[in-house]
Order: sequence, then structure tokens, then C-alpha cells
Amino acid sequence: TASSLVGYEGEKAKNTALELIKKGFVDIISSDAHSSNFRLDEFCQGLIEAEKFITVERIYEMVQLIPKLIINNENINKILEKR
Repeated sequence: TASSLVGYEGEKAKNTALELIKKGFVDIISSDAHSSNFRLDEFCQGLIEAEKFITVERIYEMVQLIPKLIINNENINKILEKR
């Protein structure tokens, strides 16, 4: 989740999440939906952290395009192959 990228799940989870992002092993950045009161802030902080290692365009794919394709039961390979 995005909160892992900023260390809310612990330092080990943060380091692992960032390493996976850097290596291109992450296709979606998300957050759980238990509360809208503070999850948005954590989510935004996670995106800011991700931007240190990947492009804004790739973040957009991971937050908007790929989830939308999955929800619509469409093939995500056209986006993944560009990487």
C-alpha cells in the first residue's frame, strides 16, 4: 500500500516497497479503504515518495490506468509492455 512507501508499516516494509518500485515489480499503488479521514493523506505521501524513484506518468498508470483496466476486465499488458 502507499503507506508502506512512507514507513507507516515499518522500516522493513518501506525499504522492501521502495526496492520493488525501483526494480519495476509494482503495477499498482493503492490504499485500503477503512477510513477516508486520514487514508488520503497517507496515500498522497506515498505517491510523493514514489515520485523520487519513478516518473509521474508511471505513477498515473499505477494509480489510474491499470486499476481501471482491471476493474473493466481489460488486458493490462499494453501498459506493462511499454516499461
